[in-house]
Amino acid sequence: MTDIKLPTLDIKNIGTRLGFQHVGIATPDVSLWGSRFREWLKDGYEGEMKFLGKSPERRSNPFLIFPEVKSVVVVSMNYYPGEYHRESLDNSRTGYIANYALNEDYHDVIKSRLREFLIHINEMTGGKAQGKIYTDTGPVLEKAFAVKSGIGWMGKNSLIISPDAGSWLLLGVILLDTELEPDKPLTDGCGECTGCMDACPTGAIVAPYIIDARRCISYLLGELKGAIPEELKSMIGNRIFGCDDCQWAC
Repeated sequence: MTDIKLPTLDIKNIGTRLGFQHVGIATPDVSLWGSRFREWLKDGYEGEMKFLGKSPERRSNPFLIFPEVKSVVVVSMNYYPGEYHRESLDNSRTGYIANYALNEDYHDVIKSRLREFLIHINEMTGGKAQGKIYTDTGPVLEKAFAVKSGIGWMGKNSLIISPDAGSWLLLGVILLDTELEPDKPLTDGCGECTGCMDACPTGAIVAPYIIDARRCISYLLGELKGAIPEELKSMIGNRIFGCDDCQWAC
């Protein structure tokens, strides 16, 4: 653990140079989000993704995976493909590939840049700063940290929405043992809008901010190991790897 306090702006500039669209700083406490996560698990909305429920207390408490954590650096990358891709949704002769799957595996891209990011931070402290990096597959509530860091607010489709990039964001975090000045969360910009909920083909957004993964097409095509329920098959249409309807509607 280091007591060095780094200039936050310098940290953000490094992240921007590495190709991240947003860089925000959050405090480690996500206890409120942890309780919501446990309620979601209690309702069984994770479906076959039982790995999410193995250690919910670790996922909602970063001190259990990195006791020295003082700050959380949150980054995002924009994967918006352009309006032209949307046209394939209505083309019965072609498949519609979910936007996140159009390019190389984002896990590898983000992890590689996060490793380089952490190396730069370590060098700024003369080798004293230490951290852990995660993107999507680790036991951390990345979206909770994204909200706390001001990268965006939580949309009713449970995705992070940024004022300048919409919901087309991929996230990564660095749990850092160095103190940084935290950013302030943004005001929820959804208001009374329910466009994402209305657009969901299978009704997977069962309430604002709550997704029943068992009905989500992205889950059905990417996580479900067994047969797709008969009542949902006809709703999938020409989609491949997932569904972006709630995002296009936003």
